[in-house]
Amino acid sequence: MTVVKWVFTDETESPALTSTFTLNPSEVSVTKGGSVTNPIMSTGGRRIVQKGRMNADTMQISGTFFEEADYDSFVTLADKMFQLKLTDDLNRDLWVLIESFKPTRAPTRYGGLVGATLALLPWRMTYSINMTKLDWSENEIF
Repeated sequence: MTVVKWVFTDETESPALTSTFTLNPSEVSVTKGGSVTNPIMSTGGRRIVQKGRMNADTMQISGTFFEEADYDSFVTLADKMFQLKLTDDLNRDLWVLIESFKPTRAPTRYGGLVGATLALLPWRMTYSINMTKLDWSENEIF
């Protein structure tokens, strides 16, 4: 079985700029935006509460980077001021706006011997990305 990678695409570039996750996010959560309630007074003086406009859904993903190139590509994406297309491992396309990108450096050594020393992973970082979900093109399951 092959692993399908998550891909961010900036379609404003020509050709389109893509950033592919080396490792897919380990956690994904979507928060439904809900709606705003609008209390109004009727002409008879009674208070009526009605459902107002819907707030945008938000999405948070988190995981780990191991390479400098992964970190650099997501710093570039986080600086974008417009929507990006996110294609997930289920091959769903989602338009998102990145609100925040928080990398946390966590260099570590792992147990495999490389020569006579332990190998160091200097670019290991955990990250979280908060996004506003703009639109699912099809097959919404969240």
